[in-house]
Amino acid sequence: MLDAEDGDTRAWRTALFLALFGYASTSAAASFAWDGTTAIPVGLQARSETVLRMPERIAKYWSEDAPAISVSPVDTRTFSIKPIAVETEQRLFMRGESGKIFVAKVSTALSHYPVIEVRDVTPTDPATKDGSPPRSLSALSPTSLLVKMMRSETAAGFSVARSERRILTSDQFVVDAREVWSSPVMTGIVTRITRVAPAGTRVELKPAAMEIFSPELGQFRLIGADRWVLDDETPETVGYLVFTKG
Repeated sequence: MLDAEDGDTRAWRTALFLALFGYASTSAAASFAWDGTTAIPVGLQARSETVLRMPERIAKYWSEDAPAISVSPVDTRTFSIKPIAVETEQRLFMRGESGKIFVAKVSTALSHYPVIEVRDVTPTDPATKDGSPPRSLSALSPTSLLVKMMRSETAAGFSVARSERRILTSDQFVVDAREVWSSPVMTGIVTRITRVAPAGTRVELKPAAMEIFSPELGQFRLIGADRWVLDDETPETVGYLVFTKG
């Protein structure tokens, strides 16, 4: 949750951001067009901070359990992010004042830019003639579905069924479906990811390497997990997959 700050502190931090942004925009800034379906790539670098500027005010933000990143608000739209560990990868969730859920993939494996400005390019629908809200305001995005599965909050318009289907097999881990969330436009799968490597092996789950193809489910869009490392203490975790149809 964004903490309240006194006016002088907020003004100083905002002025500092503007100075940084004004410098970086001419050299090492990055701009990302967020379409509502993809995670925002945020590259980190040891002993450096990354400034993330969102397209709207953020009402609440949170990271995964056992946070491996430090997130400090500069103002209601801007965050300063830095890694806690030398190598890390984690998701940062942000809920905008419009209700949109933004998901950022924060990783030291991604290219680092001192400043990243996010532009919202999600399509908007004109208001309907009967005065009801635009469809885009009530439509569920893949990132929103991912968050709902993580919170076990069944999304409106989705049916949930148990499953025991094996989705992925490797020499390090296996992925088994536990629940399938279905709608006419999207499918979400809650999975169990289990280490099968020998005891003593530390298995890192790398999202970029976990491409899953399933024509009957649609196009693979997002993957999430409660943990990205499996070891002797925690040999299994819960994973989440999102597919879109059409």
